[in-house]
Amino acid sequence: MLYQTFIYTENGWLENTQVAILILSCALFIFPVFSQKKADKLMLVFFSLLCFSMVLREVDVENLNVIDDLKFIGHGVGRNTMLTIGFVAIVIYALLDYKYYIKLAKKQIIVRNT
Repeated sequence: MLYQTFIYTENGWLENTQVAILILSCALFIFPVFSQKKADKLMLVFFSLLCFSMVLREVDVENLNVIDDLKFIGHGVGRNTMLTIGFVAIVIYALLDYKYYIKLAKKQIIVRNT
């Protein structure tokens, strides 16, 4: 087992399993955003985007057999720009209603401590 490098090499079993779990997590975080009518969906969107960013980090999009536009979006400057826009949009949205999110954060901290 020690010398079976196919398990942990680049694009090996371990990395592919990690990507599959991250994609599942991303879907599980984003699904309630569309299916429920809750006001505090921003946290779900944040964690979904976080999982998506980790997927893009793990998958070598530039080595895949896909069109160049997808390679640009999933690698390098395109990926960084897309993720920056996503995270900045989340921060701006939270700042627009900052009192609500501060109250929500305090409520989460109090619930976690009790």
